[in-house]
Amino acid sequence: MRYVAGCVSHASRSLLVPFEDAGGAPWVLEFAQKDSGEGVIRFFAQGGRAVDAQGLPQEIASPYLGQHLDGLRAVQERQALILTHQAFAPRQLTRSSQGAWSLSELAFTSRPEAWGEGNWPGLAAFHEDRLVFAATPNEPYTLWFSRTGEHQDFRLATREVPLSGWSDLEIDEKNASGAADGRAGDSFAMLSGDSFKKTKALAGETSEGTPCYYRYKGSREFRAGSGGMTVTFRDAPSAATDIESVRISSGALNAAFWEEFAVGDRIDADPASPDGSDPLDDDGLEITLSAQQGGRIAFLSSRGRLWVGATSGEWTISGASLNTPISPGGVKANREGTSGAALVQSCPAGPATLFIQRSGRKVREMAYRMDSDAYVSRDLTLLAGHMAGPGFTQLAFVQEPDPVLCCVRADGLLAALTYLPDQDVCAFSRIATDGAVESVCAVSNDEAGRDELWLTVRRSTPDPANPGGPPLVRRFVERLDPAFPEDAQDSTQAFFVDCGMSY
Repeated sequence: MRYVAGCVSHASRSLLVPFEDAGGAPWVLEFAQKDSGEGVIRFFAQGGRAVDAQGLPQEIASPYLGQHLDGLRAVQERQALILTHQAFAPRQLTRSSQGAWSLSELAFTSRPEAWGEGNWPGLAAFHEDRLVFAATPNEPYTLWFSRTGEHQDFRLATREVPLSGWSDLEIDEKNASGAADGRAGDSFAMLSGDSFKKTKALAGETSEGTPCYYRYKGSREFRAGSGGMTVTFRDAPSAATDIESVRISSGALNAAFWEEFAVGDRIDADPASPDGSDPLDDDGLEITLSAQQGGRIAFLSSRGRLWVGATSGEWTISGASLNTPISPGGVKANREGTSGAALVQSCPAGPATLFIQRSGRKVREMAYRMDSDAYVSRDLTLLAGHMAGPGFTQLAFVQEPDPVLCCVRADGLLAALTYLPDQDVCAFSRIATDGAVESVCAVSNDEAGRDELWLTVRRSTPDPANPGGPPLVRRFVERLDPAFPEDAQDSTQAFFVDCGMSY
């Protein structure tokens, strides 16, 4: 294990999270709490601390403290990490094209009403181009799906612009700005029997010739008599046939009275409208599993179906019929097993998902079995139950050069499961070190042609100020390196030490 840096604090543990940038370069993020009490995120790249343009180590403030790390989950979306914890609103950690990092709350369109202070989702995943959140403290078996392709829009029933009747009234002739956008002096004509009031819309046109629609928010109502009516836009309406201008003199939208929509925009469905309030196929949806026990959802894994691991058992969620996507009008939740999962992040591995059973003493493989036409959770510790010791607390999967599932035990020992199911190889070994492993994550190093396992390790070292006294507790960020370089000629070139460095 090669020393990289001291942890943020020697008094409390850190959490390591992997990240990959647009160029494929691996990053390791350390979430921790400073000795002064503030949360912080530090960044590692190219084998060491990442620095900014001024050569200073990169780090940013974080709301997540030491007691929050066990419940913190992360899922990557392009150049951002979606972070979830039941005590905090979902956040987004982003890296700009200039290399700067920032952390902010996600801005949702129509956030689910159930979410709020003390009741935030603890899990997130991406499935069928939807962002999925799950498991708030008050709704532990509920999942929320965003709109398809709109990952921050969770509206359950929308309509697409233009609605029925929105093209019935048009703003007359283009004005001096080259647009029919309702500036002072523009008008629209109403035929006998027409009416115009709140929620009605006008068809207009931008200066680029693009169709657009303006929905009225004011309280005035216009009704055309037998001779029709012409309604004129004014910055300061005075006559009975005047209405507030869509565009004030500067050209900005008069948002107090009008909403502007482009073709294809979505608006909330009106239950009283003729087209009803049934959701469209790509609208958001909310699902609550019919669990027969307590507990909560523990992990989400996106495959051909959405695999859901709960403390009470395993589920799959799919469209209502074969090879159809999940939609508000067709969704099916199947209970596949009763093993139950621990509240630990799962690991995708080939066609399977590996997770820790609820007791913490077994590693299970959830996979589809052709012989039984079912999703089965197989016990991978069946022949090595002693390897779990006091229980597993975290998983990380290394694929190159050999597929190995690294399992952190509660006592700090690292159990390594060599996992080659297509070759019927599934065997445990131990990776022991002079200390206790507390956190692991795996990142892919394309330059080296292998995956790297990063660790935080708690170690004891003599106190130089008190040589005969109790040892000091120290925590380090380390990396598990190969024992021998590929071009090694003899044993003198081995790197086989605890928390070592090379000079």
